[in-house]
Amino acid sequence: MVQQIKFTIPAWPVEQMTGYKPFTTFWQDFSIADRFGVNGIKSTFTRAFREWKDNYKYLTELSMVLNHKIGYFYDQNKPMDARCNRIAALYSALWEQVND
Repeated sequence: MVQQIKFTIPAWPVEQMTGYKPFTTFWQDFSIADRFGVNGIKSTFTRAFREWKDNYKYLTELSMVLNHKIGYFYDQNKPMDARCNRIAALYSALWEQVND
């Protein structure tokens, strides 16, 4: 018997907020990585950054996703547990790396 793992990927409302239409899967990729914690996020970032660091369009969208993930985990409506704080801090550090 194969056990299926089901989870939902939260919507990224950037298009409704700004009119910008995303063209990458970065939001979905990092939303999946979130389920695997810090190591999953770091691994996803390493692959994405290595592949797209020389493409300004992809790098810009990666920066946008990381920035929104910071806000997602610092959301005032969520309980601020240690896991959320660690993930938000990680996304902040990754965003700073892309920004540099």
